[in-house]
Amino acid sequence: MSAILRILFSLTFCVNVYAKPTLKGLGSISYKGPENIAIPPKKIYATDNLKGPIPTNDWWSSILWEKFSSNLFPHPLALNFDKSGLRVFYSGAKKFATEMGVIAGMPIQSQDLTIGANLKSPFTEALAHDYSDWFVTTQLEVKEKYLRFTYGHGSPFIYLEYQDIAPEIKFNVKPNIWSMSPNVIGLTSDQGNHYGLFIPRGNEWNEIKNNKITIKNSKSGFLTLALLPSKDLSTLKLFNKHAHNHVVNTKVNWKYNESKSTVTASYSFEMKSVCPSNKADKTLTALYPHQWRRSKTPTLNQRYQCVRGVMKLLSGNSFSKSSISRFQFSILTMTSSSFLAWAGFISALILSVVAKLDVSLNQRWTGW
Repeated sequence: MSAILRILFSLTFCVNVYAKPTLKGLGSISYKGPENIAIPPKKIYATDNLKGPIPTNDWWSSILWEKFSSNLFPHPLALNFDKSGLRVFYSGAKKFATEMGVIAGMPIQSQDLTIGANLKSPFTEALAHDYSDWFVTTQLEVKEKYLRFTYGHGSPFIYLEYQDIAPEIKFNVKPNIWSMSPNVIGLTSDQGNHYGLFIPRGNEWNEIKNNKITIKNSKSGFLTLALLPSKDLSTLKLFNKHAHNHVVNTKVNWKYNESKSTVTASYSFEMKSVCPSNKADKTLTALYPHQWRRSKTPTLNQRYQCVRGVMKLLSGNSFSKSSISRFQFSILTMTSSSFLAWAGFISALILSVVAKLDVSLNQRWTGW
């Protein structure tokens, strides 16, 4: 079945390529782009750590091509890099429908907060530093000093590593701080969204001043920010328990059961603890509707909202989902000429639908 699909999609998406493709196994490749299609720019905004092939159509790929980034949506969070740092927002249930679809965006200026630094000059660019299957690490730097952010789909956490630089959590309007201990803060932004701020034991938060929260006498270390699904101490405690297990790698594997015609996707997290008293064995992640509906992995009672519907929170280091494969073909009696005719018909049908869509041809990083 997989061979048939590869042939079909090769036929479909090579129809509109003007250069003659080169056959590669069951597919093909063209070394010349189609006309009127923008190709990725030559300059890549990345650190020296990022080596090898780079994805050009992932949800975070705008970091590679722009000085900072387009809006990023690692639901439930919405993010955007600019010269002041990383802007953070939760659109939540603030979504609306138009004839084009359901929309929930990132405000131009009214974010919940910004993670930046106390610098004389603003940041000049954001650099991709590392990535895995659904997480990415991005760096803001000034010479050897940096803020290094790690975040990804489903994660309510933003993990920050900082080196020779004093991080600041900045607000347009002073937030409501409803819980504060030496290394944990619970707050609500002027947008009505709830966050937890966590630093390892041995560090201490300063009192908020000039709408900024900083860490006492610390220019190198770790910080974790979390979007909280509710404003209560039990939720803050739950997130504090997981906050110092920083995700360093994510991996998804697929397995096809031919007899049951099911595909199982298994998602796993690799973590490191930045707090000696923590075991790096669990994180918190929120599953999309298409994941929790097809998963037997138990979830918690906490929920988030996004444009795809309700996201359910899970505690663990892995989860899986199974779905029935919808592609079943009766090809045993099909001759090569009839198969090519059938594939040509399907290709033409797909292209006729695509031709009617009002979408840009330059969609490298709309992503997942």
